[in-house]
Amino acid sequence: MPKKDIFKNQIEELKIKINILNQKIKEIIKQLNKISKNMEIYNNINFNLFEIFNMKNRNYQLLKNNNKNILNEINEIINNNENINILNIYNNMNDKINNNKYKINKNELIAKYEIKEEDKKIKLFRNEFIKNNKKNFEFYINGINYIIIDEIDNSHWEQNDEAIEIKIIEKNRCINMKNMFDGCTSLISISNESKWNTYYITNMSFIFNGCKNLKELPDISNWNTINFKDMSYMFRDCSKIKDIKNINKLRTDNAKNMSYLFYGCSSLPDISSWNMNNIIDISYMFFGCSLLSSLPDLSKWNMNNNIDISYLLFDCIELKELPDISK
Repeated sequence: MPKKDIFKNQIEELKIKINILNQKIKEIIKQLNKISKNMEIYNNINFNLFEIFNMKNRNYQLLKNNNKNILNEINEIINNNENINILNIYNNMNDKINNNKYKINKNELIAKYEIKEEDKKIKLFRNEFIKNNKKNFEFYINGINYIIIDEIDNSHWEQNDEAIEIKIIEKNRCINMKNMFDGCTSLISISNESKWNTYYITNMSFIFNGCKNLKELPDISNWNTINFKDMSYMFRDCSKIKDIKNINKLRTDNAKNMSYLFYGCSSLPDISSWNMNNIIDISYMFFGCSLLSSLPDLSKWNMNNNIDISYLLFDCIELKELPDISK
């Protein structure tokens, strides 16, 4: 049997044990809720096995001053050597499988840039992105391998050439895509992006900021965005994009910053189902969306009281009505 399949079988067995442990933890949470003077605090703590083993966070501090019996039960689970071994093996196996998967399925996307006679240079990437990812990507221009560069001289192309094609292949795991196409006004299309494995990425801010000639994006609903924390400026001034397919399916559970996300955009997808529990900044999110006549139903968003909403709808001059956001 291939090692990969052996790992998978072992993980399935470990998952059964982990589920048993999770059931114990759920029982403890039930007890917590019964004695809790502040139900809301405990209901907002999403306990699972992995969090229990990493309880040196604020959740653990909350428990310290409460019922000692319950704390003892939790400590018993945390300090049980068998449980610790299960978790360690599980994580190791998962890493091996993910690494194998990562080597087999290399991330690859193709970007197309318009060639205009009046432009002396064509902006390909933002310098900051290159500095952060110089060793992470292979880079091809019209099929020829180059060292990754931020811009290219327009004189390299024939007069009848209308566009150049850039292929980007990820060599090493990338966690920071910030500024990738920031300010690339010649970028007109992206393909293969829907297949990009985004599980490890935490920062997507400024990725398409100022791409004013980008007309559409592929379906990005397959992106695993559970670890995205910074989504600020992602589509700022992407005024020609009419639809971002299935963006409503993105997981935003851990996102904290969405400021300037759709600044200056001409249309908006339905993002009413996004999980906004951890958001702290949506300032300027819809600023300057001057063609918008309506908004998604923002009343479904569950947001805390300390969120920054400054200039959220500034200059949205065509808005006819607002959803009920009083709650």
